[in-house]
Amino acid sequence: MGHLWANKGPSDFQMIRIRNILWLVCGALAAAVAPAMVVPVKGQEPAAAIRIDQVTFSREKRAVHVYVTIENHNVSGLRPEKNGVRVAEDGHLYTGEVRVDLFQGSGRRMGYVVALDSREDLPSSLTTIIEGSQSFIRGMGFRHMGAVMSYTGRPTLLAGPTMNAEYLTEKLGSVTPTKGSPRLVDGLCQAVQVLGSIQKEEKANVVRLALILFTDGLDSGSLLRLETCERLLMESGISVHVIGYGMPEDAALQRMARLAEQTGGSFQFASSFEKFQIITTALDERLRDQLILTFRPQVLLPDGRTHHVRVGILHGGTWLSGSYDFTAPRLKWVRTWPRAAVVIALLLAAILFLIILVPRRRSGKKP
Repeated sequence: MGHLWANKGPSDFQMIRIRNILWLVCGALAAAVAPAMVVPVKGQEPAAAIRIDQVTFSREKRAVHVYVTIENHNVSGLRPEKNGVRVAEDGHLYTGEVRVDLFQGSGRRMGYVVALDSREDLPSSLTTIIEGSQSFIRGMGFRHMGAVMSYTGRPTLLAGPTMNAEYLTEKLGSVTPTKGSPRLVDGLCQAVQVLGSIQKEEKANVVRLALILFTDGLDSGSLLRLETCERLLMESGISVHVIGYGMPEDAALQRMARLAEQTGGSFQFASSFEKFQIITTALDERLRDQLILTFRPQVLLPDGRTHHVRVGILHGGTWLSGSYDFTAPRLKWVRTWPRAAVVIALLLAAILFLIILVPRRRSGKKP
């Protein structure tokens, strides 16, 4: 009798239960590991028709936002939720879920600052600059929170922050030429502070920030360093859109153009007075017609390094694509693996279940 007990193993019923548990554990492990796997992008790439304007990181949600403009295509009929979307991070295909929103229909809001130089010896027409600024603000309407500031002499907040576009345009209309030199860099740093206050406004519900800068690149007497402002702009996710005038080949203006590129913004040169309003109208349309791709990254990290992202969107039976190189900000963001924790918990539960359910073999005699 003792001999029979010693050689007896798990019953058929127990073996079936063990097999089912192992299948469940393996399935959970595969589901958790699959999103973390990176697969190189293969196959023929579609024709480039997408412009990636900016890539930002959400510190709180540990997510990446990619702002995309579809060139030469009507986005009004685009149904993002029914279009195929493909994202590659540093050459590796993203395997998770990507949320796609059209900015003007997503309910999201933008905070913006219009910064201008109002000095007396301005190498352009202050009146046309003001009119271009007013055109942009009217396009933003009463949905987005904005402010207006001058960086002539000591940087000064002229109006805002407010969602009242009429009030902002009215205040702009009262700006007159003033004595003093442009403290451009100091103005950039103050604009970062103003945009930061806009972002903290709960009623504004702002998810993106933009600085509209009118400049010829001249800076005289700033107390702060440009490198400091560049770091603040990058860490804050602010896109700088520079509308230049004066001498297009001027080194100082080209430096502002590079800053705009680094922040995911844009640079346009107004070669004539009529160009200001054309540029600001196009900029307003560009910001409102962007697509926003949101996902939890598998490769990209806010580590201060240069990264590459590529986006493909299936629209009208055609794949549209574009790529973008950018320098990520340095944020205190630690990679977490919640799925791994679930897998470990399942494995431990399975082991515990097996220990309790399956009787261990006994080699001795029955007591």
